[in-house]
Amino acid sequence: MTTDTTQGASLAPCGHCGMPCAPKEYHPYAACLMFKACHNSETVRANLDAVRARSPAPQGPSDAELEAARAAFDWDGWTDPKAAQRGFARAVLDRWGARQ
Repeated sequence: MTTDTTQGASLAPCGHCGMPCAPKEYHPYAACLMFKACHNSETVRANLDAVRARSPAPQGPSDAELEAARAAFDWDGWTDPKAAQRGFARAVLDRWGARQ
């Protein structure tokens, strides 16, 4: 680990491209490609920040979509061996509903 503290944290090089990164810094493969092309970590960070600023936050299914999915299945009528798997699917849908 290097001791470069330009961002206020100790930086370590990425194993793929060598770009100095802070611990748990967002560093997708696209950043590796950019860094290999320009060899300037500040340019890469500025481009990543611009992309994140324009991207909407990920959204889960709407309440109406969850209700439609629940209505499409007869949750109480399962008697076949795969009922446990479908029960897991119901739990996942219920968790999504709880997040809304």
